Amino acid sequence: MDEPTTGISEDQKAALFRALRDLADRDGLTVLLVSHKLEDVLSLCDEAVVLRRGQLVGRVQMPAPQAALVELMFGKPMEVQRHASQVMHAAPAVASVRALTVGDRRLTVRELDLTVHAGEVVGFAGLDGSGQGLVMRAMAGLLRPERGDIVVGGQSMVGRSYRAFMRAGVAFGAAGRLEEGLVRGLTLTEHMALATERGAWVDWARAEASMTDKIGQYQVKGRPESPIETLSGGNQQRVLMALMPAQPTLMLLEQPTRGLDVDSSRWIWAQVLARREGGAGIVFSSDDLDELLAYADRIVVFFAGQTRIVHNDGMLDSAALGRMIGGGK
Repeated sequence: MDEPTTGISEDQKAALFRALRDLADRDGLTVLLVSHKLEDVLSLCDEAVVLRRGQLVGRVQMPAPQAALVELMFGKPMEVQRHASQVMHAAPAVASVRALTVGDRRLTVRELDLTVHAGEVVGFAGLDGSGQGLVMRAMAGLLRPERGDIVVGGQSMVGRSYRAFMRAGVAFGAAGRLEEGLVRGLTLTEHMALATERGAWVDWARAEASMTDKIGQYQVKGRPESPIETLSGGNQQRVLMALMPAQPTLMLLEQPTRGLDVDSSRWIWAQVLARREGGAGIVFSSDDLDELLAYADRIVVFFAGQTRIVHNDGMLDSAALGRMIGGGK
């Protein structure tokens, strides 16, 4: 099973693991689990086999300390991420939604009020399809709201095009890297040309030189002529980050580290936080509760179209956040 717990709730994961244990214990099946989530490995597995850069680097019998697995995976110990809360009351607002109502055929989010400040990180939490994608796409200019207002940099954006949102400084990174964020079949250089060339003619030498610089800067394992689909998920995400503006007003990221290992996830977050330090407001969605608690100053919890905004003040934990995601108090 390859990353079977991506995008499912804690209750669903518990039911899945019960079924897998039953198959192994009662029916004698062997279950092979591929996962970047170490808590899944620790919870389910009898043995962990660790691969790094295509080489077998260790076999560990469970139970084992998580730190030991991390060191095998990356060749070095990794410090625990802790949230450093940002105080935002004095920071200027970079974007806001007022009484926002947006929906599709399945679900409607109603009357959301949210202000994002310069240097603030806001997390969207909820099971897939709970409304967070609708709000994020409305804030990016990809979905027209039914009612309410969206303000970016002091100007109302409702009814304006996605390109107008881009000109206002909004950068959007979709969860589907090859479905929405990048273009299957195009090379890295062709992606750079799409992102930067504005005239009637493409300066291919300039696009290739720019992409070569980005490959070095963003540590992409690929070449300018590589088709984007030949890169790993982590390297595709690095390319997506490289194509985004260096200093947006508002950065909107859907599942920015989904399916990535710990080291790649931290690298992506280093790039995001560098933009935050430059004054950008950051909004991201994630189904990883630890990621939300590690990086978000405030968290908007979505449940069946309903929203609740909570401050990540150090007292919030994954159990409480999970209960809210499930509709509890």
